[in-house]
Amino acid sequence: MYQATIDGVHLCSTNSVGGFDCISDPVAKLIVNGSDSFDFVLYPQHPVYPDVVCKVSRVKIWQDSKLIFYGTVTGYSETMDGVRTYSCEGALAWLNELCVPSYHLSGATPEQALSWYISSYNKAVRDKSKKFSLGTVTVKKAKRKDGTEGTISRSSGVHPSYWEEISQKLLDSFGGILRIRYSGTDDCAGVIDWLAIPDATCDQDIRYAKNLMNCDWTYDATPIVTAVVPLGKKKDSSSEDDEFRIDIMKSNDTSMTALLAQLVGEDYVKSGDMVYSKSRVEKYGLIQQTVTFDDESAPDTIAYLGAVWLKQNGMASSTVSAEAIDIADIDESVSHFVCGDYVRTQLPGYEEEQLFPVTSIEIPLAAPEDARLTVGTQESGIASGGTTTGGGSISDVGSGSDAMAHTHANKGVLDKITEQDYTDFKSAVTKAHTHDNKDTLDKLTPSVWSELMAAKNKAHTHSNKDTLDKIDETSWTRVYGMSHKHDNKDVLDQITQEEWKSINSAKNKAHTHANKETLDKIDEVSWLTVYGQTHEHSNKDVLDKITASYTTEEKTKLKGIADGAEVNQNAFSSIATGSSKYTASTKQASFLIEGNGGTTVTLDIKTGRLTIASHQHSNQNILDQLNEEQWKIINSAANKAHLHDNKDTLDKITDALWNTVYSNTHTHDNKSVLDGTTASYTTAEKTKLAGIADGANKYTHPTTSGNKHIPSGGSSGQILRWSADGTAVWGADNNTTYSDATQSAHGLMSAADKKKLDGIAVGATKVAVDSALSATSTNPVQNKAVKAALDSKAASGHTHAMIINSALLVSGASNAAQWVKLGTLVSSGNFRSAVVRVWTGDGANARTDQNSSFEIQIKDGWQSAPSPDKACGVTVYRINCGGVKVKVIPTAHDTYTVWVYLPWTYWNGNFSVYGKYKSWTSQELIQSEEPEGSAADTAYYDQAFLTSTVNKATEATTLTDSGWVDTTRNTTFTVTSTVKCRKYGQLVEVRGEVTFSSTYGSPTVCTLPAGYRPATVVQTCGYTPSGKIFVIKVDTAGVVSFSSDAAGTFVKSTTYRIDLTYLLG
Repeated sequence: MYQATIDGVHLCSTNSVGGFDCISDPVAKLIVNGSDSFDFVLYPQHPVYPDVVCKVSRVKIWQDSKLIFYGTVTGYSETMDGVRTYSCEGALAWLNELCVPSYHLSGATPEQALSWYISSYNKAVRDKSKKFSLGTVTVKKAKRKDGTEGTISRSSGVHPSYWEEISQKLLDSFGGILRIRYSGTDDCAGVIDWLAIPDATCDQDIRYAKNLMNCDWTYDATPIVTAVVPLGKKKDSSSEDDEFRIDIMKSNDTSMTALLAQLVGEDYVKSGDMVYSKSRVEKYGLIQQTVTFDDESAPDTIAYLGAVWLKQNGMASSTVSAEAIDIADIDESVSHFVCGDYVRTQLPGYEEEQLFPVTSIEIPLAAPEDARLTVGTQESGIASGGTTTGGGSISDVGSGSDAMAHTHANKGVLDKITEQDYTDFKSAVTKAHTHDNKDTLDKLTPSVWSELMAAKNKAHTHSNKDTLDKIDETSWTRVYGMSHKHDNKDVLDQITQEEWKSINSAKNKAHTHANKETLDKIDEVSWLTVYGQTHEHSNKDVLDKITASYTTEEKTKLKGIADGAEVNQNAFSSIATGSSKYTASTKQASFLIEGNGGTTVTLDIKTGRLTIASHQHSNQNILDQLNEEQWKIINSAANKAHLHDNKDTLDKITDALWNTVYSNTHTHDNKSVLDGTTASYTTAEKTKLAGIADGANKYTHPTTSGNKHIPSGGSSGQILRWSADGTAVWGADNNTTYSDATQSAHGLMSAADKKKLDGIAVGATKVAVDSALSATSTNPVQNKAVKAALDSKAASGHTHAMIINSALLVSGASNAAQWVKLGTLVSSGNFRSAVVRVWTGDGANARTDQNSSFEIQIKDGWQSAPSPDKACGVTVYRINCGGVKVKVIPTAHDTYTVWVYLPWTYWNGNFSVYGKYKSWTSQELIQSEEPEGSAADTAYYDQAFLTSTVNKATEATTLTDSGWVDTTRNTTFTVTSTVKCRKYGQLVEVRGEVTFSSTYGSPTVCTLPAGYRPATVVQTCGYTPSGKIFVIKVDTAGVVSFSSDAAGTFVKSTTYRIDLTYLLG
């Protein structure tokens, strides 16, 4: 069963009523070597609809009790009615959210490289629930000639995402299956496995006509390569391009071809700068491919690896993919398919089963019975064209030249070949020979060889030797792949050949039983009991039709029924009343009783009770006088029955009243007019109407203020003057003088105003001029306001004394490392960053650390309540100054004092401050004691290679660069030694050169200091100046030594180089 949640709230489920309400089309897709996905359609009525937040909301999906998906909502599309289609991506996609810092890995195995990527990501991610842990890793690089596991180098300075780096620099080179086992806890998203091949096989298989839906075969000849040009290390390791690399021209064609015939196969020939396949060139012609082996410098080794690569790669690609249904939800006897596991597959046209890896599974949660998966495999092939260093697929693990991961049937024998054996092989070319049983000898492994030697006294013969001799690798692999155990082995061992033939001939009769559980319970005793009671019936057809048991009680009842007895006889045969009689015509005839007049008939269908009711009339004497003809007339009016609302009034009408009314009936020609009259027309109204002239109307002029007429009177020259509210009177016009208008009084326009008005353009508007600078106003501003603002600003060519040539003073008299206070920084606000760049070092005149530098980035944080506590974040970036310490002490929420510790005797230098900040005040102070802030301060102490801030009481938790540290030279063997060690977190690098005082076979070189010594013995390869391989070993006590299989390998006055890297722990 399936259940999905979002942020811990139910989204949908298959095991509850309404489990898919307001959600549709929830489909999860699980894949290998990539991020899983989940899509669903959500309706506004769903409870979680308003709470889903993209890139924040977490989705979990369980298959029964197993978490099969854990990821984040990434986006949605929405219809006009609010229906949203959401998309989610699995947790592996989080590796795309962070960038890898500049790094360089060398001498690491594939597992160590993947572990470094995951560890680096976990340290960078801030959300603990997005962290990963490393699970099972079975991908390996090919072993070297000395038997040690091959290592790789990886580096980048362009800051790709972690997923890009893992995909391009591990999966593309080595192939394999990268998958995640989800945890979904608060501190771990899941466990990442990297498998060379699947490590498990599903117990559910895929078969034609069972659950196989589709099957495709494709063939691609593009990858075919018939010859390789193998290249090794760069000739100039400091060069950034691949223009000049070691080739195989110095390897002897004849001897190398003979050696390849012994180690790889007779089909491979070394010629000049290439190795080619004779059979492929003969068939396809010359098709070359360049293959690079970054860690190899010996031409013979490069040629051998090129031949191995050509044997495993460069062939046509034959791809088989199949699509099937997961039937685990409808068949409880099998388990669900698991992405990345093998599945046994029976394809059309193939008699034998084949194992294919499951590459993807698509599960519609609403209909899990329709879940489908895709399986597939791809035979060896490479990308067409150009140089390759990778390109493995799921089944073609390690096909990239960088990986060269492969196996030999006689790997144990090959692993024992020493450098001397290699020389002997080359000198034994003339003694080359073949074995008729070469294929058998090639299959010898160390364990098999030991068993053969131990069994030499157990020699014996087989009576079926001819049969056993016919077993080849293919048939043995097929049989071994189908090996299994039986709980009933003792029974099966007793089956004879004849019995097996009988059983085998019945394979087409295989079938299943719906009652299998019942049949499985039948043992021999019960079967014999049942078998002994078997018999036949001559009347089987009759008996087969019996559908109920015939009991003794039923037999007795039947015996008491007379022959010819009938059922369903009516309760009456005839009914009579008076002289009338009714006789039933059939056995099922019904007797109908109806009420008439005042009689009602009621039948209770449950009890069979018949009720007849009647009533009486007060006018019974009148009703009794009705004859049949009168009743018919009355009865015919039944359909005309009606009610009157004025029934009481109508009931009072007598014959006399009715006759009076009837005699007064008449009609009106103007009935329609009369019908519209709604009031009585009186004599008074008629008289009033006669006194009104035709067309007259009533009007009364108002007398309120504003409605009064012009008063009568007045004479020439007079004007109307105010007398009272709404009242005017005539008076003399004695005020003919008017003044100019002012801003407070009406008047005439002055000449100046007229001139001013004439000078204003038509449509002109008044322009407002601000008296001060504003961030929002669009008005012009006064000149004096601009000047006042500029007067407070520095000139464009100004300088800051504390930014340019701010030299730290050298305290030559103390001759000791010191703490130096650079100054105090005041931030310009939340999220603003400033950087203090310091150029310093230990003296001059070619001293080892004379040129060192570091940057201190200080970023102001956000606080809801301003406080010095955790007011900022500090990161230090160092170049050649691992011993430098930095201490930033906040004295306020935006003010920080910067101290640095310079670890040299003759320190000196200068610094600059840049970025976004309010002010910087230089405060040079030198002291030997470490500075401390006040009790209210929170000190930030940084001594890491690349760190974020930590409390002063806590050590940095990220990678720490120790700088180069001297080792203790072994004076017994060595004359000179420049070997030093350096530690980046848990990664230790050892480099340098030594010369010896005499000729030795296994000399001790030096001893590493405590803290740099491995937990287990570390070994790698070195090369003498003449090209011979020797072993460099570091034991758990830190002792570094050389060894070789030949005495006198290490000669006096010859320089030998050490270059190795390993992880502590």
